[in-house]
Amino acid sequence: MRTHMFVNDEIYHCFNRGAGKRPIFYDDIDRIRFLKSLMLLNSQTPLPSGKGRIDVWQHPIAQTDPLVKIVAYVLMVNHYHLVLEQLIEGGIAKFMHRLGTSYSKYITARHGHAGVIFGSAFRSVPIETESHFLYITRYVHLNPVAHLGLQIGEIKNALRNYRWSSYRHYIGLERNLLIDNQTIMACFKNADDYEDFVISGVDNNTVLRPDMLIDE
Repeated sequence: MRTHMFVNDEIYHCFNRGAGKRPIFYDDIDRIRFLKSLMLLNSQTPLPSGKGRIDVWQHPIAQTDPLVKIVAYVLMVNHYHLVLEQLIEGGIAKFMHRLGTSYSKYITARHGHAGVIFGSAFRSVPIETESHFLYITRYVHLNPVAHLGLQIGEIKNALRNYRWSSYRHYIGLERNLLIDNQTIMACFKNADDYEDFVISGVDNNTVLRPDMLIDE
């Protein structure tokens, strides 16, 4: 349960997992829908109704009046992580509520899912220091290989090929309109330097605080 208030211009690690650790992403269609949600629901202006709503889901564009800045993300089978900066009062709460409600309705309609989709309301942890900020983005980007037991070279290739995170944007392999990476990249010489930082986390013995964990 969250015990903190969201503050404008502060950064938070937000995450959620499927009820009973069940999948929330069954295939790439679901993942694409979630990414569209990240773009379309991040707006102070409600989505249009009727045909206009269908059109925006079919042809999503970045919003010009965002609630939050999306710094990093990763989608796993049964959970997701987001690193968000609040831009307006109540922005994170509104964005995360829209995201959870919209995606739950979508999964229920597409897959005939019975019962709740997520195990609880989303959880969040405030990012309090620069080292914490850099560490949490590395943690988020390492999620796809965290429990695979791969060698360093294999990890590097696996992360480069993983489509469902912001990592490829950070290391210059693609342009992702969802992401604002300026705050992180200001701490590194270039994309190669950030990639080295992320990969170095494989040998790092630092342990996340218990309230930051979702995978265990």
